[in-house]
Parts: sequence; C-alpha cells; structure tokens
Amino acid sequence: NREDVVKECQKLRDNLGPEKLEALYQRTGAPIHPSYALPQLLAFYRNVDNQTLATRIDKWKTISSICVHRWSGKLQIQMPISYSEASWTGMLSFRDCNWDDEAVRIFETCQGIIQYAQCEYDEDDVYMDDDCIDLLPPLVDYDAALPILTVGIPPYNGDGSENPYWDRWPDLRSKKVRFFLGIGDGVAATVGSKCGGYPTSASISGSHRIAVTIGTSAACRFVLPLSMKETQPSQHNILVPPGLFCYRVHRDHILVGGTLIDGGSVVQWARSLLNLQSDESFGACLEKASEMYAVHSTSPDPGPDPSSSSPSGVTMVPFLSGERSTVSRGGAQACISGLTRETTPAHIVHACLESVILRVGCVIKLLNEARSSEGHIPSQGIIVASGNALERSPLWQQMLADCSSMDVVIDADSSSECSSRGVAMMVAGALFKRELGNPLATCNFEEPLLIAHRAKPNAAARERWRVAIASQESLPLLAQMARASIEEGEAILGVGDGVAANVGSKCGGYPTPTSLSGNHRIAVTIGTSAACRFVLPLSMKERQPSQRDISVPPGLFCYRVHRDHVLVGGALTDGGSVVEWARSLLNLQSDESFDACLEKASEIYSRHSNSSDTGPDTSSSSPSGVTMIPFLSGERSTGFRGGAQACISGLTRETTPAHIMYACLASVISRLGCVMKLVNEARCSEGHVPSQGILVASGNALEQSSLWRQMLADCSSMDVIIDADSSSEGSSRGVAMMVSGALFKRELGNPLATCNFEEPLLIAHRAKPNAAARERWRVAIARQESLIDAVSSTWNDA
Repeated sequence: NREDVVKECQKLRDNLGPEKLEALYQRTGAPIHPSYALPQLLAFYRNVDNQTLATRIDKWKTISSICVHRWSGKLQIQMPISYSEASWTGMLSFRDCNWDDEAVRIFETCQGIIQYAQCEYDEDDVYMDDDCIDLLPPLVDYDAALPILTVGIPPYNGDGSENPYWDRWPDLRSKKVRFFLGIGDGVAATVGSKCGGYPTSASISGSHRIAVTIGTSAACRFVLPLSMKETQPSQHNILVPPGLFCYRVHRDHILVGGTLIDGGSVVQWARSLLNLQSDESFGACLEKASEMYAVHSTSPDPGPDPSSSSPSGVTMVPFLSGERSTVSRGGAQACISGLTRETTPAHIVHACLESVILRVGCVIKLLNEARSSEGHIPSQGIIVASGNALERSPLWQQMLADCSSMDVVIDADSSSECSSRGVAMMVAGALFKRELGNPLATCNFEEPLLIAHRAKPNAAARERWRVAIASQESLPLLAQMARASIEEGEAILGVGDGVAANVGSKCGGYPTPTSLSGNHRIAVTIGTSAACRFVLPLSMKERQPSQRDISVPPGLFCYRVHRDHVLVGGALTDGGSVVEWARSLLNLQSDESFDACLEKASEIYSRHSNSSDTGPDTSSSSPSGVTMIPFLSGERSTGFRGGAQACISGLTRETTPAHIMYACLASVISRLGCVMKLVNEARCSEGHVPSQGILVASGNALEQSSLWRQMLADCSSMDVIIDADSSSEGSSRGVAMMVSGALFKRELGNPLATCNFEEPLLIAHRAKPNAAARERWRVAIARQESLIDAVSSTWNDA
C-alpha cells in the first residue's frame, strides 16, 4: 500500500485505458494492484534514490531461484523461475506461460531502467528464453528436469572456487538429489488442504472443495484444469472472473481465487489498539464477542432492515493495508462505522471478525459463479479451512459456515502446516511421474478428508449475512444501526445552560451604535458536549419584518436570552465524551497510560502542524490519514440528524491508540470549525464584522487540554483565551450575572432597561493561531465533510 506504488497503479490504468486494461487482466489473470511486480518495479526504477542500485541489477529473481542457483555452484548459468512463481508477479500470460508482451513492453520502456547487453552463458541453452528481456529470468515448470537441478550440490563452483554448501549440507551431495523450483504459497496451501483436485468426466470430487485460509492475510481458492496446449478459444477459453485472480499451478492446471491483504492481522491490530495484551483480557473479549454472535445469529429474521444484521450496528471495512479482492483498490483504507457511546471493545472485536468473513463471503460468491461458468456445479460444497487464525477460532469457523451456507471443516492431516504439506505433495507427484517414465502425466492432488472439526451452517443466520454483505457492498463504508432521535432541549426553569455559559464567559455583550466590544467575542464550550455561541440584540418589540427581521442561519439555532436579546450558535452532542469513549475503548484507564497517549497525540500534532503546506493532496491533512465523525450520540449542528452515528476511516496496520486519540480530538474541532464558519457568516449578515475575533474557551474538557485549545486556535485562525474569572464555573457565574442584572434594573426602577453582560477579560492563558496549520484544517474539514456525505445515506433519522 505504499503511496508511490499506488500512484504507479493509477498511471497504468490511465495510460492503458479500459479495453487494454481488461485485456491485460485476462491474459495475466492479475489486476493492476500494488501487490504485483509490475507497478512495484516501475516505482523502483522511477525513484531517483534507486539509480545507483539500479545500475547494479543484472536480473530479477525469486528467493527460491536465488537459493537453488547458489547451491548449484553454476552462477554463470541463467537460473529460471517456475511458471507458478512467475504467475504470482502478475506479468505472466498464464495460458501459454510466457512473459506477457504488453507487461514486458511497459517494463522495458520505464524511465530509469537499465538495459544490458546479452551476456554469453554456458552451453546450457535449455535455460535460455529468447522472448525474455535481460532483466527477467527464463521460465520452466517447477518440476523441470534440468541438469543443474538433478545432480545435487557439487564440491566446486563453476569458477573453480569451493562451494560452501558442500560442507554445510553433506546429505545433498549425492547425484541422486533432485532440486525443484519454487511454487506459489497459495498453490501450496490449496494442494496441502486437499483442494488441489479438479473435475473429470466421471467425477467432480475436486470441484466441490474450496480452500479458505485465514492467517495474517486471507484467501479463497480452487483448482481448474487448463493445459498449456489448450490456449486457443476453440479448445478451452476461460475468462478470469472480475474481482478474482487466475494463476498458473503448473503446465496442466490453474488456480482461481481471491485474496484479502488483512485477515488475522485485523484482529491482532484491534487487540493492540484496544490494549488487550494479556491472554486473559483478550480471551474475555473474544468470549463476549462469541456470546453476542450466538444470541444474534439465532434471533428472528431481520427482514428488510439492514441495521439489525450486526449485534451492535458496528461494522468495519478491514482494508488496513489496502484491498485486493474484489475491487483491487490498493489505496483503500479501513473504516469502523456505527460507533456510539455504548460501543465496547467486544463490539469492535466482533466487527473485526465479521468484516473479514464478509469480504471472504464476497470472494466465495464469485468463486461459485466461476465454477458454475466452467460447468462444474457440485451438489454440495465444502470449505476446507486452514491458517492459524481460522483453525484456532471456532467463532470464525461458524461465521464462515453461516455466511457461505457451506460446511466448514478442519482436516486433521493438513491443519497447521498445509503449505509445507502441499509442497511435499507436489514434489511427490513429480517424482511419481518420473517413475512412470512420463513427466507430462497428470496428477490429481486430492485425498479423502480426515475431519477433525466441522461447523455446519445455521439457516437462521443466513439472511443476516446476506443483508450484511449487501450493505457492505453498497458503500465503501457499511450499514449502520438505526437509533432513536435524541431529544434536544436545553431549557430549564430559569435560564438555558447555553445562555448562562455565554454570559458567564463574558460573551453576553452585544454591539451598540458606538461599540463592537461584545460582538467580537465568541464563546466556545467543550465539556461532555460542545457548543459555539454569540449574542445578538433582538427586542420582543422588533418582531415584524418592517422593524427588524433576523434569519436563522441554516445549521445553527437561535434561542431567546431574554426580552431584548437572542443567542445564535451551534452545538455538538458529543465533545469531551468522544475522548472519554476512546479512553474506555482503548483501555487507557490509568492516568499514566492516558496521559502518555495524549502526549503522543500532542507530539503528532506539533510535528504535523509545523510542516510544509499540504498542497492539493488531502491525505496529508492528518498525521496518519485517520478521519473521524464524532456523532456517537447523533448530530446536532450542522445537519441536525438525530440518527447519525460515528465513524472512523483511514485505518491501517500502523494506526496506534495515539492516532485514534488524535482523530477524536481533531474530529470535534473540525465540527466546531464548521459551526464557527456559520457563526461568522451570521455575524457578517447582521452587519457586525469585527476587525479581530476572540474565542473565549470554557468547559472542563477544553480548559484542561492545551492541545485542544491550540487546535481550536489553528482551525479558527482566532486567539483562544481562558478567562481567569469564568473558568470552571462559567454557567453558574452566568446565572449570577443575569440575576444581578435583573436586581440592578429593579433598583433603577426600570425593569425594561437593558443590561450589557460583558466585562473586561482577565486572561489566564492564550493560544495564538499558527498560520502554517490553517490550510491543513481547511483540508481536514473538507475531508470530514466528504466522509459524512458518504455515510449519511445509511443513517436512520426517524
């Protein structure tokens, strides 16, 4: 998911165009994606920092080919790589097993590439490939009987020097020793899972098994017959299903499947993020997640409401390292959506487990469609599970069975080391063919299953998985659980809390014909919630348009202070509560761990806000690319959507608790930034345009966080001050001031007299805006708004 490789992928798509792109995909069986060799090589050669190293590169090889080459001692001979490994590069034409002409042309003409003159090699012409350019190795099958592979380790290298491996591995000195070229890990895992069989005219014993592996990554695969001789449409024409890959196994078979870059790594990432380091805490969290699923999967059918497809409404896109299948978006990132104040670590872990199975479910659906298109429609499908993460988790096995509606089995023979077993089976098959005296004979790599565990699908859960998959496919984010509207009301007997906080913050003043002293102060409060407000004069007598007509700005509220004034502003349901929620979720209960996390977040912001301008790249608006919508309890300003929910997007494997904490802090400031923009527009529309604005900060969360105050100053481009008189108890002070004003008017004998509730500020702390950070905040707000637009259609605003 490196940025330079992602950019190369986009250049390739743009330069090739849809038709050539699809043709390349159908020839190589691999989409343009950062995980494949072509964009990686292009990024390497175009990087000026690699120019010196590039001049030293004579040949690109695989690790297995390098090892066999060195063991053989004949370093002057070109060592080929297998069709299987070459196919994994995404540059092999898998039908005829040659390097693809178009891929080679793109590689050869890359800026910065060094072309070498043809070297003179030994008489072993069998290793040469006339169609191969200098930097790519020749190709043979994994079991090719080349002389260099059939004589063991020699005592001396081709140049006469001693071969160090002769003494190191005496058992490999025999001329009876046979070396094999490497094969792809996916092929080995599939064969080792006893899913390397294929359909014949009399049997479809192989075609009904699908290998599903979840280790660090995840994959689903099955084998189809396709001989290198069957390359013409008249003989055998297979179309690579969109969203899947098609690799060469060996000369007679291909592997069709799909892969997730992140599988078990998603759960490990969550474990680290949530500070569930001890086996006890992690085990307890998994147990709670399992209980959630058990209760939820046996409950009544969800019907058409997608919000009931998950126990808590929390859903995740697990693209921590980008996406491979089914859309192959290398730059994709993870996202957790549907967060509320009630979200717990168990909900997050459940969402992580579920998210991987949802993506695997989409791949399995495409695989079944591919099997059907090839005429192999088994009466009953079986999933053979492997991979450490999947084998150890009965919950994941049951989820997979319920999602796919197929039995999920653990094979006792192939569990734990199925890839190694697959290699052994393919070597044994090659040796068997050699004994037959027919190296081109065909082996069907399949054996009876020895079932150690079976998870059977729960029919009652199937509909929920169908709805969940459909919801996940409908957006880059996922369906969210509907919530009841939050009743919004501040009024109590006496004075509204917002009014009291404004007056107590010395922001209860208003402009007069000779002064703007009040209008240039805006009160910003962040406690459990958050708000931004200012006062305008509007007498109850001025109610007619002909006298004075104030328009309530969209996205803000307008409350009555008393008979002579109104309060204009916006509020967030969640302010400091977002940070407290994250503290609980991330298990930062001790003051030491919480303070350490905040310190890291502060360091992140300090480095980021002082760096150079972002330019047009929105990904640089946040230190880690993590963006959050802080609507844990719904949205008030600026959209007033009570059913809105929180969402965290841009997650990667490198995301830490400090990044999440930073995103929480920044998300609240970004929303306040939107409110302040509307507030300033409202002040301008009323004709009050002060030369300099000041934000008077109050609320326990804001007063105690110098980081939040600096963020607020940078986002608003206004000074943020703490007033020594009104800090801590601003609302109580405001009530006292309003009562005092009423008593004062009573003493004057004029209850309709006007009081201007403003005093000189006694500044205890001032945060001044950093001009260098302003552009980043503008981009960050725009990015958050885009995320809101993407997910808001799934919110239930009942």
